[in-house]
Amino acid sequence: MQFNKPIHGHLSLQWQSKDHWRSKLDAAGFQQTIVNIGDERYTLGNLAYTPEELEQLYSLLDLQIAPGVSTAKKISRRTIDGIALTCIKAKVTALSTPEEHEVCLDASSHNIVSDERKAQQPETTELFSDYFDFQGIPYPRSLRLLKEKEPVITASVISLAATSHDPALLIPPPGSIQQRECSNMTGPTLVQHSVLDLSSTGLHNAKITASFTVLADGSVGKIVFIYLSSPKLAIPALNAMKKWRYKPATCGKEPIIFHDLKTTMDMHSNGFALR
Repeated sequence: MQFNKPIHGHLSLQWQSKDHWRSKLDAAGFQQTIVNIGDERYTLGNLAYTPEELEQLYSLLDLQIAPGVSTAKKISRRTIDGIALTCIKAKVTALSTPEEHEVCLDASSHNIVSDERKAQQPETTELFSDYFDFQGIPYPRSLRLLKEKEPVITASVISLAATSHDPALLIPPPGSIQQRECSNMTGPTLVQHSVLDLSSTGLHNAKITASFTVLADGSVGKIVFIYLSSPKLAIPALNAMKKWRYKPATCGKEPIIFHDLKTTMDMHSNGFALR
């Protein structure tokens, strides 16, 4: 399942703490419920993987700035829609890669007007605006992911309210997939792969996108094909991927199972690409 046109959907999030929450997403026929309890995450969906566009949405909703020291690099003043703004460009030196962002404040009230952050992908920007106060914390109503200045994901906060906690919300859905999600988690790393054998297919070019599970011993478990440029590729791709070996994902030093790892294989006359 890949989206090649605008889609609409709804996501609800019931949050008790950063480690205890439940989300439910319904978009273009894709439905997914996630329950997070401490270091364990339970996922149930009507597909065996999460489409990339919806992974981007989840990432966009993670509003917190990466931990580290924030250093102001430049302060500028501008006027937008008749409002005088003070904009501060800063760099957050995090544990992994530095994160750059620009926060613009209303020059008179000092309230946040917008926060623009450079995302991990090239030419990609996260833009948060239309802030309102929720229990003393500024929160954006408008969240957008831009690529080359064009909107890729647009989300709007419809409502945000404090409610009493319902313990039933944190009961894992029957049939859900369980995965560890610790704070010091590292993802799997490919250490050995075999190239697709196209000799039996009569094809000279091939493109495949797959979602799969990496087991705790580094072997490949369940494989789901998201895209095949030809149905003839299914068996050769399956045979090749089953031979791949990974340094497994870990929580601390403990190897763990990692679900929904995505990769794309692109074979053509000039060579083979894996990403």
